[in-house]
Amino acid sequence: MKYKSIFISDVHLGTRYSKAQLLYDFLAQNSCENIYLVGDIIDGWVIKRKFTWHEHQTQVLERLFALAKGGMNVYYFAGNHDDFLRRFLPFRIDDRIHIVESMTYEALNGKRYLVMHGDQFDNVSVNRQWLAELGDWWYNLFLSFNTPINILRKMLGRKDYWSFSRAVKNGVKRYASKKTNFKEMLFEYVTAKGYDGIIFGHIHKVEISRYKTIDYINCGDWVESCTAIVENYDGSWEVVQIPMGL
Repeated sequence: MKYKSIFISDVHLGTRYSKAQLLYDFLAQNSCENIYLVGDIIDGWVIKRKFTWHEHQTQVLERLFALAKGGMNVYYFAGNHDDFLRRFLPFRIDDRIHIVESMTYEALNGKRYLVMHGDQFDNVSVNRQWLAELGDWWYNLFLSFNTPINILRKMLGRKDYWSFSRAVKNGVKRYASKKTNFKEMLFEYVTAKGYDGIIFGHIHKVEISRYKTIDYINCGDWVESCTAIVENYDGSWEVVQIPMGL
């Protein structure tokens, strides 16, 4: 498929559970004028604890460089897991690869969107990084439970995939969001800056919706959801999801 722009986030390259092969296939089968990598593409936190890298993860990076060489604009946004980049921002690699903190996206529907990772509105990530890193360690542990749980579910006749780690993560995120007013902080910042909406990552929950007066667009992730947000040439927004299996 050919799109105007593709937005992906939270690939977490360098971790055992990154679905790099599926992302590589997606990038090989689809094209666009611009691709936005909306943070946490490389997971510096996990790499510090235990370096895990495989061929498919290298292929994703090679594919992105090849796309840029072929004329595609590539924008890489620093997130909390690849925050080691923030001390150098902004900078470029060649003419087509831009490493940034945030930027404005002028959409075909005439609206202006703020694009950023979104951890800037997460009180735990900003003020209690040690707690965020501890939570990340637990999340990676819970990810290891998903396969045996779903094998058991399949034996019991359940064909649908269910993620234990996602259920726990979403529960914690809902609780934290209520305590810290994540959406409200995001809304106030976006409207104060005069934007019509925001495109972000961080929370691993793909969504295209309205929150009060703004468009609220989250890219999901490539650990459990394998989702991308795409802008079609008719100006519409769409979620593209790649089936994972077990």
